[in-house]
Amino acid sequence: MSVRNVAYAAFCAVCLLAVTWPGYHLFGNSVRPLVFGLPFSMIWNVLWIALSFCALLTYHLTRPRR
Repeated sequence: MSVRNVAYAAFCAVCLLAVTWPGYHLFGNSVRPLVFGLPFSMIWNVLWIALSFCALLTYHLTRPRR
């Protein structure tokens, strides 16, 4: 496996933990503070969706060229 694949797999594991029980319960499970008028729990999910998009884009753009 390449370093690229291991790094992406590690990010996927962190992302999974952040949006499920350990991470969401500790950090994202609150209504206050409001961020841009939205509850923090919604911003937490939107943040991880945006980070996943950036990780997928980076993974795609760093693929080996043939």
